[in-house]
Amino acid sequence: MGRPGLSSEARPDKVIFHPSTGFCVLRKSLIEPLKLGSCTESEAWSYTPEKTLSLKNTDLCLQADELGEIAKLGIICSDSSSRWDVILDSKMHISSKLANGSTVCIDIDSNTSTI
Repeated sequence: MGRPGLSSEARPDKVIFHPSTGFCVLRKSLIEPLKLGSCTESEAWSYTPEKTLSLKNTDLCLQADELGEIAKLGIICSDSSSRWDVILDSKMHISSKLANGSTVCIDIDSNTSTI
């Protein structure tokens, strides 16, 4: 998905977009949780053949922890909680399988905009 709001001359990058709010996933720092914010401030992500969502030009990937817990960035991208399957034909939903076999999807906390 390209960056919303940028001209067609700009090089399109992939962002993690939350359609119902119109915002994208942002990283403020390594220790702060991922949050939603302006797509123009979002970093580029890549979806690898190994099904990881990685911040472009870094070794950081999106990881699921537990159901109801915040998603995080990490460097160990080979376990199942770092693999994200695109679900539904819209390609707008992704899910990951936790170590205990549970499947989780990315959602936001509407009070804090945390992922």
